[in-house]
Amino acid sequence: MFCARNSFHFQLLKKATDEHGWHGFRDGAHALLVILSEAKNPASNARHRFAKSASKLGCGFVRCAHDDKQEKTRSRKFIREIRVHPWLFPQAARSAKVAAFTLLEVVLAVTIIALMTLTIYRFIELNLAAIRFSTQKSNDAAAMRALMAVIETQLNDLPRAYPGSLLGEAHKFNNQEADEMQWICGAGNGLFTQFADGLYKVTLALKPIPKTNTSELGVRRMMISGDENDTHWLRLLGDVDAMEITYFDQRLNSWVQNWTDPQSRPALARIRIWHAGADSAAPFEAVLPLPVMAVPLS
Repeated sequence: MFCARNSFHFQLLKKATDEHGWHGFRDGAHALLVILSEAKNPASNARHRFAKSASKLGCGFVRCAHDDKQEKTRSRKFIREIRVHPWLFPQAARSAKVAAFTLLEVVLAVTIIALMTLTIYRFIELNLAAIRFSTQKSNDAAAMRALMAVIETQLNDLPRAYPGSLLGEAHKFNNQEADEMQWICGAGNGLFTQFADGLYKVTLALKPIPKTNTSELGVRRMMISGDENDTHWLRLLGDVDAMEITYFDQRLNSWVQNWTDPQSRPALARIRIWHAGADSAAPFEAVLPLPVMAVPLS
């Protein structure tokens, strides 16, 4: 009954489709199905009731809202069966195709999403890099401050009447400063351990890292009565390019690179350390005061 080209129902659906496209076809088919399903005798009453509804709506069929589940199921089935034959209603088929996304629209949407994703990724990556760099700088500065605090404490605890308790010598490695400073102490801050007997010679120095262009900062520990083969290396900091140690001589009123006088001490010791990869023009610098050496009574 619905596929006959000369039927009254087909002509009304055709007119609704031409005027309103797919939506007119859908609403008209739904209204037609509802009317036919409610009619007790579809053969005699369907045409009259459908024509009456069509005249009231002016062939601009609207969707009929019904709560009956069976009515909705039958309506969807009817529309689906008619839709799979686009040759019956070419205008409805064309309107249904226009409602879909074109390939250009899909490509543009995917491109916009990709650009947004890339922008968010770059923003997060830059923020993580900044946080990582800031954290590394803070950790390096904290490690330097802690090391200088330990060295300052040890310099203030040097034996007051012990000759040669503080000596310093300038060195260079790969055209970079690699100075050394030696002090004499027992177990404690200067030895970096509490489990030791007697006095030790402790040398603050740089040790080259194999297969790299950088060095590590540490101390060489050796008993006063021992020899060079009995030294022990303790690593303190890594990735250090250079270390410069100068001493302020009050007698000359100037800074000197070496301190070889075992009977006196400098008033100040200045330590500069260059971290690997850091700005060479801005090393970490600390100026440490030293106590006056007491002259032993004869």
